[in-house]
Amino acid sequence: MRGSRRFVAGEGAIMLLTALLAGCSAGPGFAPPSPAGLMASDPPPTPSPSPAPAPTPAPTPTASASDPSSWVIDFDGVGPAKLGVQLAVDRATLAHLTDESQASCPIAVYGSEAAPTIILVPDASGMVTAIDVFGHLWGSSNTDFRATPRTASGIGADSTLAQLLIAYPTIQKTGRYSFLDYYGITNGSGRWIVFAVDTDTGDVWGIQVGPSAGMPSELCG
Repeated sequence: MRGSRRFVAGEGAIMLLTALLAGCSAGPGFAPPSPAGLMASDPPPTPSPSPAPAPTPAPTPTASASDPSSWVIDFDGVGPAKLGVQLAVDRATLAHLTDESQASCPIAVYGSEAAPTIILVPDASGMVTAIDVFGHLWGSSNTDFRATPRTASGIGADSTLAQLLIAYPTIQKTGRYSFLDYYGITNGSGRWIVFAVDTDTGDVWGIQVGPSAGMPSELCG
């Protein structure tokens, strides 16, 4: 066994010497390849996927002065009718609706066969301090209120109490008058949006934007 090991070792020495001699006889100018040259090239980097383009947001519907269904009820007013302006200014914006105002009453009342009644409530100086949207007023025979203005959360004069509570989960009941319960939200700066709900039917009977957490029981007094 010992002789076999010597033979193998000797054979290895001969092979190593042969390789060295072969390298020396390659002639001038020969340069053995560098180890880096003998290594397989790295695979090309995998390109990063391009980010998906951001979806284009849907355009906000443009409010039309002649289409109450496109109007938004917010703390500034109802569609083109705004708080804090003279009554004559808001009257001009609602001129396409039927003027149902009474000379003996300071408020301005506008109606339409296809939309709820809109009331402008001025103070003594003629400035509009509240705007009401009523779906059931003065025995109107109109029961189709799909053209109602709506809040940004979709509540209008055709909504129900259940829909109101879903749209505004933290809304508080702010008062009651006769058969109406009042629910209100505020911007914290003295303005409210109040929803009057019929306690018998559960329907939103009217909506007011103004300075109060309730609705006045008398507008012409």
